[in-house]
Amino acid sequence: MEHLTRSRIPGCFTPSCCKRTIRAPSKPRVRSRKNISMHPLLPEQVTAARDLKTICDDLQADLVLIGAMAYRTWIDDPARHTLDIDVAVAIDLDEFARLSERLRAAGWQQEGKMEHRWTTPEGARVDLIPAGPKLRKQGTLNWPVSGMRMSLSGFDHVFRDSVTTTVAENLNLKVIPLHVLALLKIVAYSESPYRRQKDLADVAALLKRYDPEDVRRFGPEILDIGLDYELVAAYLIGRDLAPICSTEENRLIHALIERLRDRDSPDFRIFQRALNDEFHESRRSLAADLIKAFRFGFGSLPNQE
Repeated sequence: MEHLTRSRIPGCFTPSCCKRTIRAPSKPRVRSRKNISMHPLLPEQVTAARDLKTICDDLQADLVLIGAMAYRTWIDDPARHTLDIDVAVAIDLDEFARLSERLRAAGWQQEGKMEHRWTTPEGARVDLIPAGPKLRKQGTLNWPVSGMRMSLSGFDHVFRDSVTTTVAENLNLKVIPLHVLALLKIVAYSESPYRRQKDLADVAALLKRYDPEDVRRFGPEILDIGLDYELVAAYLIGRDLAPICSTEENRLIHALIERLRDRDSPDFRIFQRALNDEFHESRRSLAADLIKAFRFGFGSLPNQE
């Protein structure tokens, strides 16, 4: 990746007094909130998560909370509700039958050809993504019955960078940090832009809301850049993604950024509409500036694969 130095980006930054290279942090920071979830799960979701964790522990398979529930874990956003629990499990398809047998024995039901979706006896919906070492190395998950194909790009970070978090009384789960969630959303949207428009809307929300308690918002790096406060989140999420991305993940992010820079593209319109719907923010300039800030943050460090 091109090594960028601090400089003014029109519409995003005030002039800096100098240009100097941004130093790479030792690792991306994630907010812990003392590792307590912002939003408690519903009772039926707690039961589902507890039962699934017990089974996965027995199978010695890592279980990580992803998706909207991970977003709600870290961000106080009362407007966002989800009935689904999205989880990734570090097992391969040849081991998935054992997990399925245990779930059925506990009364869980698989929803027809939607092999990833399960419903518990209490009515909780769980989307279960097997992502074992062989599947992650392969890079794709091909469901044997439905034939549905899913990219597993980014899933190495799901297990490597997850944070153990208290999600309910006496229940700790591993949860992905927000910059990894953003990566998964970018991968999902890039794989199927027409079907996965909500994923790009989620990226827009993350670029606005990322890590509001991060002390770097008021640190010398941000002050030296002269970044507008409402753009800091977009810069930081790019900054935290930069050192962890593989070559392929890098390519996907850069490709999306380039499409978003075209204000006449369908991608930009979806991004803009998401800001309008969720934040009542219709300024095209803000959408463009968020993209610029994200691009600047992502380009501030050399790729460290």
